[in-house]
Amino acid sequence: MNKRISIVAMPVVAMVLNAPAFAFAQDTPVPVQCLATSLDNTRQIPTVGREIQQWVTADGARVTFVHAPELPMFDLSVSFAAGSSRDGNTPGLAGLVNGMLNEGTADKDAQAIAEGFDNVGAIFHNPIDRSRSTITLRSLSSAAARKASIELFTQAISAPTFPDKALQQVKHQIIEIIKIDQSSTWKKVTDQIYSHIYEGHPYSNPKFGTTESVASVTQEQLRDFHRKAYTARNSAIAIIGDLTRVQAEEIATLISSSLPPGPALPPLASIGTVEPEIYHYEAQSPLINMGVALPSIGVDHPDFAALQVASQIFGGDGHISRLQAELRDRRGLSYSATSGFEANSIGSVFIIETEVEPRFGDSTMDLIEELFRAYLTEGPTEQELDDAKRYLAAAMALNFGDNESTLKRLRTMANHGLPADYYAKLQTQYQQMTLDQVKQTMAKHFDPEGLVYITVGPSVEQVPLPAPLTRPAAVACVNN
Repeated sequence: MNKRISIVAMPVVAMVLNAPAFAFAQDTPVPVQCLATSLDNTRQIPTVGREIQQWVTADGARVTFVHAPELPMFDLSVSFAAGSSRDGNTPGLAGLVNGMLNEGTADKDAQAIAEGFDNVGAIFHNPIDRSRSTITLRSLSSAAARKASIELFTQAISAPTFPDKALQQVKHQIIEIIKIDQSSTWKKVTDQIYSHIYEGHPYSNPKFGTTESVASVTQEQLRDFHRKAYTARNSAIAIIGDLTRVQAEEIATLISSSLPPGPALPPLASIGTVEPEIYHYEAQSPLINMGVALPSIGVDHPDFAALQVASQIFGGDGHISRLQAELRDRRGLSYSATSGFEANSIGSVFIIETEVEPRFGDSTMDLIEELFRAYLTEGPTEQELDDAKRYLAAAMALNFGDNESTLKRLRTMANHGLPADYYAKLQTQYQQMTLDQVKQTMAKHFDPEGLVYITVGPSVEQVPLPAPLTRPAAVACVNN
């Protein structure tokens, strides 16, 4: 670690719930559930298997739709390029607008809106992230329930009144969320990654702003933001469920025609070169939370499939990977070690995450860098590539296995303007991937000299890593 500049930041008081305790690696092999091997036994590669339809409404909203008549319900998502990156000089503005959408319209207060959805068994949800403000609806597809829920949903997102009493309540709620986030070690890791990689860029803004900025927001600011950002041309609509194409078109048309008129917001600027750095934040925690990150390409880039395969082999979602084998199975350092991409409107961030005992913090970070550099130099093995292909194929099928999961993929397609056959082609790309493709793509997009490291936890005396097992614990796969 002496080759890096250590930056000691302000302390963080960590809130830890049911923190796991890790036992050191033993000589007894630990069986793991091995999805890739299970698939290998069947020699069957699942497919997406859903017909995806797309169109643009007369008002300019992009629509993605899947007819799924198996259940008498539908899921709807309307997403706007109105996340916290659009806050401007008022951090937290986008989050407040999003949080106020179901707090009042011209003829209904928050209670009436909630009761209106409850009366027809509908569920309204409004998450927000750095890129987008998203509003979702789950409703029964019967004519009466559909009509009532869609009319109320449309009124809430297109014509909110931002009543003052509700505004004060939502401000208080968001300020409490900000305070809770300040005690989250993982939130601190993520925030610092974005703060460094996107320094000076709107993506560096805290998602909900600060307690001071939230408190200062006015009703007029909310109305102005909604008028500019919640337009049809700035939106993307995704629908799946027991609806015909005609019914889906009617819903999309009703929503988009009800939104404020106006253009889409201009795209955000790209970022420049990111310098390597390491940050440490003090926190009262039994573990060190660790993030290692690099800026990367977007989901629409032709090399994205190869990088997904590369990530799955190195860390993936923590099931079968080099990180998991080394950190958990061979050394007993961590329960989980993962890697993946967080996509946004100008690219993505590649993030490696794990947590270890504080005394192993520095040596674990060195080990992760050593493994990453070796992986870039050597590339994957044939067996690793085959396992990753099968795992990603199965994961793709699961991602389209139910309406809620499918809606997330439809929303990604709508948000990024991806074609209807995007996931089908992605599946094909996975299966046709070669060792050279993965290695060359990593060399093109992954620079180990630019890694950003963030640790959150207590500073303690550091010790060397425990010796690895002579025989890996992940050799046994349990196939039920």
